Amino acid sequence: MSAAALAVSILVAVRQLQASRRSDTSSATLALFAEYRTMSMRDSRDKIYRFLGEEESATPLSMLPDEIREDCFRVAYYFDHLGLLIGHRLLPAEPFVAFPGNGCSRLWLKLKPHVEAERQRRGVRYYLGYFEMLALLSNRQDAEVINHKLIRQALDGTRWRRGARVGD
Repeated sequence: MSAAALAVSILVAVRQLQASRRSDTSSATLALFAEYRTMSMRDSRDKIYRFLGEEESATPLSMLPDEIREDCFRVAYYFDHLGLLIGHRLLPAEPFVAFPGNGCSRLWLKLKPHVEAERQRRGVRYYLGYFEMLALLSNRQDAEVINHKLIRQALDGTRWRRGARVGD
């Protein structure tokens, strides 16, 4: 009898832990999506697209002009932190590859020469390496394919449990 009670207790504890992890992941995911859509983050991404070319060699991030430097750091740190969470499997990769589309890869191409120059200046080989990893992952996993698959599954009901369909 006590062995059965122990087994049930362990099962309940494991399920509570799993539910807690899903809840934590959901909260983190929503917070990161919200941050990506803030006005300051949009402005920073727009400035990077407008003012930075894709040079072979460039100024280190920390030595860029004041009017663009903080925007570059804001975007680079965002994707680096996101890449760290995904790289350590604390967050799922698919939503964060699909959500910004090819934005991560495009921003990496703009910032890459400046990041590499910053790595040389600091003597640190992997500075912002999780950003680079996330950009490579984004290139390998086509956001359009992921989004098409998820939308198709939602519309035909295969994404939802118990057969619920959109509009039912």
